[in-house]
Amino acid sequence: MKLGVAGFILGAALPLAAQVSFVPAISGCSMAHCDTSINGLDHAVSPMVPTSTILSHDTLPAGKGNGLGCSSNGTIAACSYADPSGNNLVLYGPDGSRLWASGSLLDAQAFASAPMIDSAGDVIAADDQHMVRVSSSGNVVWDAPTTGGTPISPVITQSGALVLATLGGPVSAYSNVSGALIGAQYFRPEQGSSSYYETVNTPCVNGNRVYISTQLSSDPESGALLAVDVNASDPENPLTLAWQFSFGGPSGASPVCVGGDIFFDGTSLNPDSGYDPVIFGLQDTGSSASLLWVQDVPSPVPAALAVDPRGDGLWCIFLDDPWIERRSLATGSVDGAINIATLVGDPLPNNPYSEINIAGGSANPVMLLGTTSQPQLFYGKRRPDSIAFSSYVIAINLNTSSLLWEVNLSPFLGTDSAASQFAVITGASGSPEVVFAGNTSGAYFVGAP
Repeated sequence: MKLGVAGFILGAALPLAAQVSFVPAISGCSMAHCDTSINGLDHAVSPMVPTSTILSHDTLPAGKGNGLGCSSNGTIAACSYADPSGNNLVLYGPDGSRLWASGSLLDAQAFASAPMIDSAGDVIAADDQHMVRVSSSGNVVWDAPTTGGTPISPVITQSGALVLATLGGPVSAYSNVSGALIGAQYFRPEQGSSSYYETVNTPCVNGNRVYISTQLSSDPESGALLAVDVNASDPENPLTLAWQFSFGGPSGASPVCVGGDIFFDGTSLNPDSGYDPVIFGLQDTGSSASLLWVQDVPSPVPAALAVDPRGDGLWCIFLDDPWIERRSLATGSVDGAINIATLVGDPLPNNPYSEINIAGGSANPVMLLGTTSQPQLFYGKRRPDSIAFSSYVIAINLNTSSLLWEVNLSPFLGTDSAASQFAVITGASGSPEVVFAGNTSGAYFVGAP
């Protein structure tokens, strides 16, 4: 039965013969951090009009909490939410209207996973109990029970295996066609240990190898980057550990893959060695990792690094710091910076606090970013609240380091903000629009008036 716009009632799964392979869309931002490499690059052109404004806003959801929120295939958008009453997966059309919502299919833990969407509008999403594939018309293609833990966004390997890395559970892999379990594995520091490596970050993927920035379940200050090979054709060993690199956890950013190089953060250089935030560059040499560089940073990294499409560069934000830095892929050294508080220009100084998305490619790169004046969350622990509050979403022309436009999410000292990712679609008018979910409300659509 089709999922109706009014009733939001999900029907039975399609027969297996009707199922086809799922491939994330190559337009827009089709999954967590837009790409399997977690590069943050939105495959679309950003709104460029200085008067860009909020065109529509879905106020029904309770918000996405600190999840990533929305993904897009360039035409439509799918958003995940944290609403105890349900409808935690919503598909939106180009005009911002709801095409369907998921009813009771996914619980409030769905917020932890950004949806994946293909070019036809099929969506894959997960909560802490199961992962589902839903067609563009709202039919359930499959509904697969998962093996435990809260998944931090599904990713997909070159061979098509869906991989879930979790907080409080194992790493698991599934068929994207049927949802069938390929395998699940707890990775432990030593054989027989009751502790295991878990994550609060989305893995990055290079071919059929998945890189997961983890922490020990019994000791979050003991971190490790795991390189896990996924092989659906080996039923005895579908998930195997190629190597691990130990560091001081926890990590606040999903790792970024640039070919065989991996970039990620830690709270310190070595496990259980206190508080001295760093970022790393590693090279995968096959059966081990080689350290390219390690650099001290001003404060912890709360969100994934983003690749600069113009060449050698990674953009990084830091906790409660107004500066966003561009760092060299080759050395990790700073080779550019932008003061976000100065760009925003609010009486309450705003710091960057969201995913970093870059649209427009190498010729006209535009950074999309959320900001807040409120002291920020660090690994789930809230710092003292401000009395007043302001929050913006901004677009920055990276060629000139200048502000293109900004929208105010709290014009009356409200409490919404956008610690989210920013997916671009072509709106009903034919012009580009940015779609993102609020922390305490539903999807916003921003574009030219």
